[in-house]
Amino acid sequence: MKRIRLLILAGMAGLLTLGVLAPGAGAATFRADPNNTEVYGYVIGYGGVGRSYWQKYMPNADVWLHDSATGQPVLMDKTDAFGNYDFAVNLKTQTHKKGEFFVSPIHFYRAVAEIHSHPGQAVNHVFKCEVLPTILTGKVTNKKTGKPVANAKVQILNWDVYTNAQGVYTVQLTLKPNTIYKAWVDKAGFVRSKKRVKSLPTATGKVRTLNFQIAKK
Repeated sequence: MKRIRLLILAGMAGLLTLGVLAPGAGAATFRADPNNTEVYGYVIGYGGVGRSYWQKYMPNADVWLHDSATGQPVLMDKTDAFGNYDFAVNLKTQTHKKGEFFVSPIHFYRAVAEIHSHPGQAVNHVFKCEVLPTILTGKVTNKKTGKPVANAKVQILNWDVYTNAQGVYTVQLTLKPNTIYKAWVDKAGFVRSKKRVKSLPTATGKVRTLNFQIAKK
């Protein structure tokens, strides 16, 4: 476990200015300095609803402290392959003896935690980061005539959306980043059609285009 590894590497931990410890200081330094609070836990990403709900542990996610003394973020640790982190920090140097920590993995919303100073003790916290939305928009048209197909159902996993009178649809999905999904389009009297789409969570307001052409039966 990470805490055991950090115990072995106790002699490598060092202090930053204002009493904030170096990244990855961990359990060993926590025991060596009675002012320190050990903070440990893991980071997970999640998205979806119902049967499409998913979550995963987040490796290589940076855990930061917003240092109230300098107003600057301080990198405290990076999660291991299983999403675990572990570090020690002197929170008595922070405003009101509490620290504001955050993680901001790529493709996920920032998760923030406020942790109070507990000298000589350990505090466990799980950061839960919701994935940014994959926003899809597109047009469903008649393959032969090129005219828009209204009220066609576009489906990805458990999400259904229908085209408007102009054959246009828009849907916002919380899909796993960089994952291939199947998208289907159904309309009575037409052959069911499918496409593959790669999820690409991005900032709200940005969209990806996925058009369909469907043929009559």
